[in-house]
Amino acid sequence: KNAHSVSIRVYGNGNQQIFFGTPGSGKSFHVSGIVDGHEKFTFRTTFHPDYDYSSFVGSYKPVMLPTIDEETGDVLKEDLGYAFVPQVFTNAYVRAYKSLADDTLTESEKQVFLIIEEINRGNCAQIFGDLFQLLDRKNGESEYPIIPDAELRKHLEKEGLESNRLKLPKN
Repeated sequence: KNAHSVSIRVYGNGNQQIFFGTPGSGKSFHVSGIVDGHEKFTFRTTFHPDYDYSSFVGSYKPVMLPTIDEETGDVLKEDLGYAFVPQVFTNAYVRAYKSLADDTLTESEKQVFLIIEEINRGNCAQIFGDLFQLLDRKNGESEYPIIPDAELRKHLEKEGLESNRLKLPKN
């Protein structure tokens, strides 16, 4: 440290923290030190003015869907279709629940990190929508679960997870 060093302030508890400081003060570097060794279960995104709920959670998008031969399993052709494409929140959410159920992982390895850079640059109400309610936690878990949209519900079902309500887990 030198005389010109600046401090980083941390607001929040172990589950949710906001690192506050001037540009260049080392917030991202500090967070990288916290998640060091957990890169496999770290999800990063950067908010900006055009970022929205579908960019954060996911939405139906055009994709190429394969037509598969039932006998051989070979891909016969691909056609344009629509599918739910999960984004950073959904990917972190699914990973968190799957890591909790993975008995091969240690408690430390089960930790999942969702890092949002530049959270102040996005319209949080537009981005989080009703997910904001999940941030109220009791004993580490969301105190107030929410009902997901139909497309997210179908995706969670495909992943083998509870789909009638969203609730952030302790990890």
